[in-house]
Amino acid sequence: MFPRLKSKDHPNALDYAYSHPDPESLLEKKGAEIVQLKQDVEKMISQDVIIDIQEIRKPELDAQLVAENIALQIVRRVAFRRAMKRGIQSAMRFGAQGVKVMARQALVV
Repeated sequence: MFPRLKSKDHPNALDYAYSHPDPESLLEKKGAEIVQLKQDVEKMISQDVIIDIQEIRKPELDAQLVAENIALQIVRRVAFRRAMKRGIQSAMRFGAQGVKVMARQALVV
């Protein structure tokens, strides 16, 4: 799953808000990967970096994550109608008011 990355400019720092459905997976080894990422970005842009990690509370209601889940199922050779129905049912079960799913091209892998 791809996380969302939002950046904000401050006068003397760059602020990244990083939204992810499972932030605990990013904070393994006491956040060593986050610290390493921060140091790498600071070297590249020669400016202070602030990284804020936020959890997506209900990833089943996030349109981008539902679409990526359906796409991953199709890549894993699940029938595309079944993958779409599962995505729709999961979103509706978690309280979505409606879901629209479209497949645009031939689904041949």
